[in-house]
Amino acid sequence: MTTWTQQPHQQEEREDFALNQAFVSATGGSIHRPNTLQRALFPRLLSQDTGLVIPTAPGAGRLEAVLVPSITAWPAATSMQRLFVIGPDNGTLDDYAFRLIPYIKSLCATDGISRTVYFGENGAPATCVRYMPDGSVVDGVCEHPLDGGVDLVVTCFSEFRSLFFGAGGVHGLPASVDTGIDDPLAPERRDLFYFDDAHSYQPDEFTSFLRLVEFLFAEDLDVVIGTTSWNPTIQAQLAFLEVLSLPEANNDPHCTIEYCGNTQGGWEDIRVIDVVRVADRPVFVAENDEGIPALQAIIRKHLGVEPAVYTSSLPASERLKIYEGLKASERSSDGYILIADAAAFETADLSSDVVVTGLCPPEGLVRRAGRCNRHGCFAKARLIVVDSGWPDVVRTMPVDLRSEYNATLTGLTAPSPFSLAEWQRFVA
Repeated sequence: MTTWTQQPHQQEEREDFALNQAFVSATGGSIHRPNTLQRALFPRLLSQDTGLVIPTAPGAGRLEAVLVPSITAWPAATSMQRLFVIGPDNGTLDDYAFRLIPYIKSLCATDGISRTVYFGENGAPATCVRYMPDGSVVDGVCEHPLDGGVDLVVTCFSEFRSLFFGAGGVHGLPASVDTGIDDPLAPERRDLFYFDDAHSYQPDEFTSFLRLVEFLFAEDLDVVIGTTSWNPTIQAQLAFLEVLSLPEANNDPHCTIEYCGNTQGGWEDIRVIDVVRVADRPVFVAENDEGIPALQAIIRKHLGVEPAVYTSSLPASERLKIYEGLKASERSSDGYILIADAAAFETADLSSDVVVTGLCPPEGLVRRAGRCNRHGCFAKARLIVVDSGWPDVVRTMPVDLRSEYNATLTGLTAPSPFSLAEWQRFVA
Protein backbone atom coordinates (compact mmCIF):
# COMPACT_ATOMS: atom_id res chain seq x y z
CA MET A 1 0.00 0.00 0.00
CA THR A 2 1.42 3.38 -1.02
CA THR A 3 1.10 6.25 1.36
CA TRP A 4 0.99 9.67 -0.30
CA THR A 5 2.45 12.59 1.63
CA GLN A 6 1.66 16.12 0.54
CA GLN A 7 4.81 18.05 -0.27
CA PRO A 8 5.50 21.29 1.64
CA HIS A 9 5.22 23.47 -1.47
CA GLN A 10 1.83 21.92 -2.27
CA GLN A 11 0.60 22.75 1.24
CA GLU A 12 1.87 26.31 0.82
CA GLU A 13 0.03 26.62 -2.49
CA ARG A 14 -3.22 25.44 -0.87
CA GLU A 15 -2.82 27.88 2.02
CA ASP A 16 -1.98 30.70 -0.38
CA PHE A 17 -5.08 29.94 -2.46
CA ALA A 18 -7.28 29.90 0.65
CA LEU A 19 -5.87 33.22 1.82
CA ASN A 20 -6.43 34.81 -1.58
CA GLN A 21 -9.99 33.51 -1.70
CA ALA A 22 -10.70 34.91 1.76
CA PHE A 23 -9.72 38.40 0.59
CA VAL A 24 -11.62 38.07 -2.68
CA SER A 25 -14.78 36.99 -0.85
CA ALA A 26 -14.58 39.66 1.85
CA THR A 27 -13.73 42.56 -0.45
CA GLY A 28 -15.96 41.70 -3.38
CA GLY A 29 -12.90 41.07 -5.53
CA SER A 30 -11.31 44.49 -4.92
CA ILE A 31 -8.32 42.70 -3.35
CA HIS A 32 -7.21 39.70 -5.41
CA ARG A 33 -3.66 39.44 -4.11
CA PRO A 34 -3.16 40.43 -0.47
CA ASN A 35 -0.06 42.52 0.14
CA THR A 36 2.85 41.61 2.41
CA LEU A 37 1.24 43.03 5.54
CA GLN A 38 -2.08 41.29 4.89
CA ARG A 39 -0.35 37.97 4.30
CA ALA A 40 1.76 38.30 7.44
CA LEU A 41 -1.16 39.22 9.69
CA PHE A 42 -3.68 36.67 8.42
CA PRO A 43 -2.34 33.58 10.26
CA ARG A 44 -1.57 35.62 13.37
CA LEU A 45 -5.20 36.62 13.83
CA LEU A 46 -6.41 33.05 13.57
CA SER A 47 -4.70 32.19 16.84
CA GLN A 48 -5.31 33.29 20.40
CA ASP A 49 -3.41 35.73 22.60
CA THR A 50 -2.82 38.41 20.01
CA GLY A 51 -1.04 41.55 21.19
CA LEU A 52 0.42 43.45 18.26
CA VAL A 53 1.50 46.90 17.16
CA ILE A 54 1.44 47.37 13.39
CA PRO A 55 3.49 50.37 12.19
CA THR A 56 2.98 50.86 8.45
CA ALA A 57 3.13 53.43 5.71
CA PRO A 58 -0.06 55.41 5.00
CA GLY A 59 -2.50 53.49 2.82
CA ALA A 60 -0.93 50.09 3.58
CA GLY A 61 -4.27 48.29 3.95
CA ARG A 62 -4.15 47.76 7.74
CA LEU A 63 -7.93 47.81 8.08
CA GLU A 64 -8.39 45.01 5.55
CA ALA A 65 -5.48 43.10 7.09
CA VAL A 66 -7.33 43.01 10.42
CA LEU A 67 -10.87 42.69 9.09
CA VAL A 68 -10.59 39.80 6.66
CA PRO A 69 -9.22 37.07 8.96
CA SER A 70 -11.56 38.21 11.72
CA ILE A 71 -14.79 37.92 9.75
CA THR A 72 -14.09 35.18 7.19
CA ALA A 73 -12.26 32.37 8.97
CA TRP A 74 -14.62 31.51 11.82
CA PRO A 75 -15.16 27.80 11.01
CA ALA A 76 -11.42 27.19 10.50
CA ALA A 77 -10.01 29.36 13.28
CA THR A 78 -8.85 28.08 16.64
CA SER A 79 -10.87 30.88 18.24
CA MET A 80 -13.80 32.97 17.10
CA GLN A 81 -13.47 36.72 16.96
CA ARG A 82 -15.88 39.60 17.17
CA LEU A 83 -14.12 42.67 15.85
CA PHE A 84 -14.07 46.12 17.46
CA VAL A 85 -12.65 48.82 15.18
CA ILE A 86 -11.85 51.85 17.35
CA GLY A 87 -10.78 55.16 15.84
CA PRO A 88 -9.43 58.25 17.61
CA ASP A 89 -11.84 60.91 18.86
CA ASN A 90 -10.48 63.75 16.77
CA GLY A 91 -11.80 62.36 13.50
CA THR A 92 -14.79 60.83 11.77
CA LEU A 93 -15.97 57.30 10.96
CA ASP A 94 -16.68 58.13 7.31
CA ASP A 95 -13.86 56.08 5.83
CA TYR A 96 -14.77 53.07 7.96
CA ALA A 97 -18.38 53.22 6.76
CA PHE A 98 -17.27 53.69 3.16
CA ARG A 99 -14.92 50.69 3.21
CA LEU A 100 -16.42 48.25 5.71
CA ILE A 101 -20.10 48.15 4.73
CA PRO A 102 -19.45 46.96 1.13
CA TYR A 103 -17.08 44.33 2.51
CA ILE A 104 -19.71 43.03 4.93
CA LYS A 105 -22.38 42.92 2.20
CA SER A 106 -20.05 41.04 -0.13
CA LEU A 107 -19.12 38.46 2.47
CA CYS A 108 -22.72 37.85 3.55
CA ALA A 109 -23.69 37.20 -0.07
CA THR A 110 -20.71 34.87 -0.57
CA ASP A 111 -20.95 32.63 2.50
CA GLY A 112 -24.67 32.95 3.23
CA ILE A 113 -24.15 34.14 6.84
CA SER A 114 -25.83 37.33 8.09
CA ARG A 115 -23.72 39.82 10.06
CA THR A 116 -24.66 42.62 12.41
CA VAL A 117 -22.72 45.88 12.43
CA TYR A 118 -22.84 48.66 15.05
CA PHE A 119 -21.67 52.21 14.24
CA GLY A 120 -21.34 54.68 17.10
CA GLU A 121 -19.75 58.11 16.60
CA ASN A 122 -19.48 60.87 19.18
CA GLY A 123 -22.39 63.28 18.86
CA ALA A 124 -24.27 61.21 16.26
CA PRO A 125 -27.10 58.67 16.66
CA ALA A 126 -25.78 55.12 16.82
CA THR A 127 -26.93 52.58 14.25
CA CYS A 128 -27.09 48.80 14.46
CA VAL A 129 -27.86 46.99 11.23
CA ARG A 130 -27.99 43.33 10.21
CA TYR A 131 -26.92 42.58 6.65
CA MET A 132 -28.62 39.50 5.19
CA PRO A 133 -27.26 37.10 2.52
CA ASP A 134 -30.04 38.08 0.10
CA GLY A 135 -28.98 41.73 0.21
CA SER A 136 -31.73 42.92 2.52
CA VAL A 137 -31.04 44.99 5.61
CA VAL A 138 -32.69 44.82 9.05
CA ASP A 139 -32.42 47.96 11.20
CA GLY A 140 -32.40 48.31 14.97
CA VAL A 141 -31.60 44.68 15.73
CA CYS A 142 -29.59 45.36 18.89
CA GLU A 143 -29.79 48.08 21.49
CA HIS A 144 -26.21 47.81 22.72
CA PRO A 145 -22.95 47.09 20.84
CA LEU A 146 -21.90 44.51 23.43
CA ASP A 147 -25.00 42.40 22.74
CA GLY A 148 -24.03 38.89 21.73
CA GLY A 149 -25.49 39.18 18.25
CA VAL A 150 -23.21 42.02 17.12
CA ASP A 151 -20.35 40.90 14.85
CA LEU A 152 -18.57 44.18 14.11
CA VAL A 153 -18.44 47.29 16.30
CA VAL A 154 -17.10 50.50 14.76
CA THR A 155 -16.75 53.45 17.09
CA CYS A 156 -14.38 56.12 18.40
CA PHE A 157 -12.24 55.87 21.50
CA SER A 158 -14.26 57.78 24.09
CA GLU A 159 -17.51 56.15 22.95
CA PHE A 160 -15.91 52.72 23.22
CA ARG A 161 -14.48 53.47 26.64
CA SER A 162 -17.88 54.62 27.92
CA LEU A 163 -19.84 51.69 26.57
CA PHE A 164 -17.21 49.15 27.59
CA PHE A 165 -16.83 50.18 31.22
CA GLY A 166 -20.46 51.23 31.45
CA ALA A 167 -21.40 47.63 30.72
CA GLY A 168 -19.09 46.26 33.38
CA GLY A 169 -15.80 46.14 31.51
CA VAL A 170 -14.56 42.75 30.48
CA HIS A 171 -17.29 41.15 32.56
CA GLY A 172 -19.86 42.72 30.26
CA LEU A 173 -18.58 40.77 27.28
CA PRO A 174 -20.51 37.59 26.46
CA ALA A 175 -18.31 34.65 27.39
CA SER A 176 -19.71 32.60 24.54
CA VAL A 177 -21.64 33.71 21.50
CA ASP A 178 -23.75 31.69 19.09
CA THR A 179 -21.64 31.63 15.92
CA GLY A 180 -24.17 29.73 13.83
CA ILE A 181 -22.00 26.59 13.81
CA ASP A 182 -23.92 23.55 15.02
CA ASP A 183 -20.98 21.89 16.75
CA PRO A 184 -20.73 21.49 20.55
CA LEU A 185 -16.95 21.37 20.21
CA ALA A 186 -16.76 24.68 18.33
CA PRO A 187 -14.50 27.14 20.16
CA GLU A 188 -15.82 30.14 22.01
CA ARG A 189 -15.87 33.37 20.17
CA ARG A 190 -13.21 35.86 21.22
CA ASP A 191 -13.16 39.63 20.99
CA LEU A 192 -10.47 41.38 18.95
CA PHE A 193 -9.92 45.08 19.72
CA TYR A 194 -8.31 46.99 16.87
CA PHE A 195 -7.23 50.55 17.74
CA ASP A 196 -6.68 52.29 14.42
CA ASP A 197 -4.54 55.39 13.80
CA ALA A 198 -3.15 55.33 17.33
CA HIS A 199 -0.74 58.11 16.37
CA SER A 200 -3.76 60.44 16.14
CA TYR A 201 -4.56 60.42 19.85
CA GLN A 202 -4.17 63.72 21.67
CA PRO A 203 -1.76 63.61 24.67
CA ASP A 204 -4.51 63.46 27.34
CA GLU A 205 -6.46 60.93 25.28
CA PHE A 206 -3.35 58.81 24.82
CA THR A 207 -2.95 58.33 28.58
CA SER A 208 -6.44 56.82 28.80
CA PHE A 209 -5.79 54.79 25.67
CA LEU A 210 -2.59 53.35 27.15
CA ARG A 211 -4.31 52.33 30.38
CA LEU A 212 -7.18 50.71 28.51
CA VAL A 213 -4.85 48.71 26.27
CA GLU A 214 -2.90 47.53 29.31
CA PHE A 215 -6.16 46.45 30.95
CA LEU A 216 -7.44 44.56 27.90
CA PHE A 217 -4.15 42.77 27.35
CA ALA A 218 -3.89 41.84 31.04
CA GLU A 219 -7.38 40.31 30.79
CA ASP A 220 -6.12 37.98 28.02
CA LEU A 221 -8.07 39.76 25.28
CA ASP A 222 -6.77 40.18 21.74
CA VAL A 223 -5.42 43.67 20.96
CA VAL A 224 -4.01 45.11 17.72
CA ILE A 225 -2.80 48.69 17.36
CA GLY A 226 -2.32 50.31 13.96
CA THR A 227 -0.18 53.40 13.44
CA THR A 228 1.84 55.24 10.81
CA SER A 229 4.10 57.11 13.22
CA TRP A 230 5.46 55.39 16.29
CA ASN A 231 8.00 57.40 18.24
CA PRO A 232 10.35 55.67 20.75
CA THR A 233 8.57 57.12 23.79
CA ILE A 234 5.21 55.66 22.81
CA GLN A 235 6.78 52.37 21.77
CA ALA A 236 8.44 52.05 25.19
CA GLN A 237 5.10 52.55 26.93
CA LEU A 238 3.61 49.68 24.94
CA ALA A 239 6.63 47.40 25.20
CA PHE A 240 4.41 44.56 26.43
CA LEU A 241 3.01 44.27 22.86
CA GLU A 242 4.87 42.69 19.98
CA VAL A 243 5.76 44.96 17.06
CA LEU A 244 4.98 43.41 13.67
CA SER A 245 7.55 45.21 11.55
CA LEU A 246 8.05 44.39 7.90
CA PRO A 247 11.67 45.03 6.88
CA GLU A 248 10.86 46.23 3.38
CA ALA A 249 8.27 48.74 4.53
CA ASN A 250 9.01 52.43 4.01
CA ASN A 251 6.75 54.65 6.07
CA ASP A 252 7.72 57.95 4.47
CA PRO A 253 4.91 59.63 2.49
CA HIS A 254 5.55 60.14 -1.23
CA CYS A 255 5.70 63.93 -1.11
CA THR A 256 7.81 66.99 -0.44
CA ILE A 257 7.23 69.65 2.20
CA GLU A 258 7.84 73.38 1.94
CA TYR A 259 7.04 76.56 3.86
CA CYS A 260 5.54 79.67 2.25
CA GLY A 261 5.63 82.20 5.04
CA ASN A 262 8.11 84.82 3.93
CA THR A 263 5.46 87.12 2.44
CA GLN A 264 2.22 88.62 3.70
CA GLY A 265 0.21 86.53 1.26
CA GLY A 266 -0.55 83.62 3.56
CA TRP A 267 -3.12 81.39 1.87
CA GLU A 268 -3.08 83.77 -1.14
CA ASP A 269 0.68 83.57 -1.68
CA ILE A 270 1.10 83.64 -5.45
CA ARG A 271 3.38 80.60 -5.29
CA VAL A 272 0.63 78.62 -3.59
CA ILE A 273 -2.03 79.73 -6.06
CA ASP A 274 0.19 78.87 -9.03
CA VAL A 275 0.80 75.35 -7.69
CA VAL A 276 -2.87 74.76 -6.90
CA ARG A 277 -3.98 76.05 -10.30
CA VAL A 278 -2.27 73.15 -12.12
CA ALA A 279 -2.94 70.47 -9.48
CA ASP A 280 -5.36 67.58 -10.01
CA ARG A 281 -6.69 67.22 -6.45
CA PRO A 282 -5.61 70.15 -4.29
CA VAL A 283 -6.82 70.28 -0.70
CA PHE A 284 -6.84 73.28 1.64
CA VAL A 285 -6.85 72.17 5.28
CA ALA A 286 -8.20 74.49 7.98
CA GLU A 287 -7.90 73.72 11.67
CA ASN A 288 -11.66 74.18 12.17
CA ASP A 289 -14.80 75.67 10.63
CA GLU A 290 -13.78 79.26 11.37
CA GLY A 291 -11.30 79.30 8.51
CA ILE A 292 -13.63 77.79 5.88
CA PRO A 293 -15.40 80.96 4.57
CA ALA A 294 -12.09 82.79 3.96
CA LEU A 295 -10.70 79.82 2.03
CA GLN A 296 -13.87 79.59 -0.07
CA ALA A 297 -13.50 83.27 -0.99
CA ILE A 298 -9.83 82.81 -1.93
CA ILE A 299 -10.59 79.88 -4.23
CA ARG A 300 -13.49 81.67 -5.91
CA LYS A 301 -11.34 84.78 -6.41
CA HIS A 302 -8.18 83.16 -7.76
CA LEU A 303 -9.45 79.96 -9.37
CA GLY A 304 -13.00 80.85 -10.33
CA VAL A 305 -14.54 77.62 -9.07
CA GLU A 306 -16.70 76.51 -6.16
CA PRO A 307 -14.74 74.08 -3.96
CA ALA A 308 -16.16 71.04 -2.24
CA VAL A 309 -16.34 71.40 1.55
CA TYR A 310 -15.85 68.42 3.84
CA THR A 311 -15.87 69.10 7.58
CA SER A 312 -16.41 67.08 10.73
CA SER A 313 -19.21 69.43 11.87
CA LEU A 314 -21.53 68.31 9.07
CA PRO A 315 -24.18 65.65 9.84
CA ALA A 316 -22.75 62.14 9.45
CA SER A 317 -25.08 61.24 6.56
CA GLU A 318 -24.15 64.40 4.63
CA ARG A 319 -20.45 63.87 5.29
CA LEU A 320 -20.60 60.34 3.98
CA LYS A 321 -22.24 61.47 0.71
CA ILE A 322 -19.49 64.06 0.18
CA TYR A 323 -16.82 61.49 1.02
CA GLU A 324 -18.31 58.95 -1.39
CA GLY A 325 -18.25 61.59 -4.13
CA LEU A 326 -14.59 62.36 -3.47
CA LYS A 327 -13.66 58.68 -3.56
CA ALA A 328 -15.63 58.22 -6.78
CA SER A 329 -13.66 61.09 -8.34
CA GLU A 330 -10.40 59.44 -7.29
CA ARG A 331 -11.44 56.08 -8.74
CA SER A 332 -12.29 57.68 -12.09
CA SER A 333 -9.14 59.87 -12.01
CA ASP A 334 -11.29 63.00 -11.99
CA GLY A 335 -10.04 66.09 -10.23
CA TYR A 336 -11.48 68.14 -7.38
CA ILE A 337 -10.68 71.17 -5.26
CA LEU A 338 -11.45 70.54 -1.62
CA ILE A 339 -11.59 72.48 1.62
CA ALA A 340 -11.55 70.28 4.71
CA ASP A 341 -11.10 70.77 8.40
CA ALA A 342 -8.34 68.93 10.23
CA ALA A 343 -10.57 66.34 11.92
CA ALA A 344 -12.24 65.22 8.69
CA PHE A 345 -9.17 65.27 6.45
CA GLU A 346 -6.77 63.56 8.84
CA THR A 347 -8.97 60.45 9.11
CA ALA A 348 -9.90 60.26 5.41
CA ASP A 349 -8.40 57.83 2.93
CA LEU A 350 -7.90 60.53 0.31
CA SER A 351 -4.88 60.88 -1.95
CA SER A 352 -4.12 64.46 -3.03
CA ASP A 353 -1.27 65.80 -5.11
CA VAL A 354 -1.17 69.15 -3.30
CA VAL A 355 -2.10 69.70 0.35
CA VAL A 356 -2.03 73.31 1.58
CA THR A 357 -2.23 73.74 5.33
CA GLY A 358 -1.80 76.46 7.88
CA LEU A 359 0.63 76.09 10.75
CA CYS A 360 -0.39 73.10 12.82
CA PRO A 361 0.90 70.73 15.52
CA PRO A 362 3.57 68.23 14.41
CA GLU A 363 1.20 65.25 14.78
CA GLY A 364 -1.25 67.03 12.46
CA LEU A 365 1.53 67.70 9.98
CA VAL A 366 2.38 63.99 9.91
CA ARG A 367 -1.24 63.00 9.34
CA ARG A 368 -1.72 65.56 6.56
CA ALA A 369 1.44 64.37 4.84
CA GLY A 370 -0.06 60.87 4.95
CA ARG A 371 -2.94 62.08 2.73
CA CYS A 372 -0.57 63.71 0.24
CA ASN A 373 0.00 61.20 -2.57
CA ARG A 374 -1.29 58.56 -0.16
CA HIS A 375 -1.34 55.76 -2.72
CA GLY A 376 1.77 56.86 -4.61
CA CYS A 377 -0.09 57.52 -7.87
CA PHE A 378 1.37 60.98 -8.53
CA ALA A 379 4.83 61.56 -9.97
CA LYS A 380 5.15 64.69 -7.84
CA ALA A 381 3.20 65.76 -4.76
CA ARG A 382 3.65 68.67 -2.36
CA LEU A 383 2.69 69.54 1.19
CA ILE A 384 2.73 73.34 1.48
CA VAL A 385 2.58 75.07 4.86
CA VAL A 386 1.48 78.71 4.90
CA ASP A 387 1.85 81.24 7.71
CA SER A 388 -1.61 81.44 9.22
CA GLY A 389 -0.59 82.06 12.84
CA TRP A 390 0.04 79.34 15.39
CA PRO A 391 -3.10 77.56 16.68
CA ASP A 392 -3.55 77.31 20.43
CA VAL A 393 -2.69 73.62 20.48
CA VAL A 394 0.87 74.36 19.29
CA ARG A 395 1.40 76.77 22.18
CA THR A 396 0.95 73.85 24.58
CA MET A 397 4.14 72.21 23.27
CA PRO A 398 7.23 72.44 25.50
CA VAL A 399 8.98 75.73 24.73
CA ASP A 400 12.27 74.19 23.54
CA LEU A 401 10.50 71.65 21.33
CA ARG A 402 8.19 74.30 19.92
CA SER A 403 11.10 76.60 19.08
CA GLU A 404 12.98 73.82 17.28
CA TYR A 405 9.83 72.74 15.42
CA ASN A 406 9.16 76.32 14.34
CA ALA A 407 12.75 76.82 13.19
CA THR A 408 12.76 73.56 11.21
CA LEU A 409 9.45 74.33 9.55
CA THR A 410 10.15 77.95 8.64
CA GLY A 411 13.55 76.97 7.29
CA LEU A 412 11.96 74.95 4.47
CA THR A 413 12.23 77.63 1.80
CA ALA A 414 12.49 74.98 -0.94
CA PRO A 415 10.64 71.64 -1.35
CA SER A 416 12.31 68.87 0.66
CA PRO A 417 11.39 65.15 0.89
CA PHE A 418 9.04 64.52 3.81
CA SER A 419 10.68 62.25 6.38
CA LEU A 420 8.55 60.78 9.16
CA ALA A 421 11.57 60.41 11.42
CA GLU A 422 12.36 64.11 11.06
CA TRP A 423 8.89 65.31 12.08
CA GLN A 424 7.96 62.50 14.41
CA ARG A 425 10.59 63.59 16.91
CA PHE A 426 8.55 66.72 17.64
CA VAL A 427 5.52 64.69 18.74
CA ALA A 428 5.70 64.85 22.54
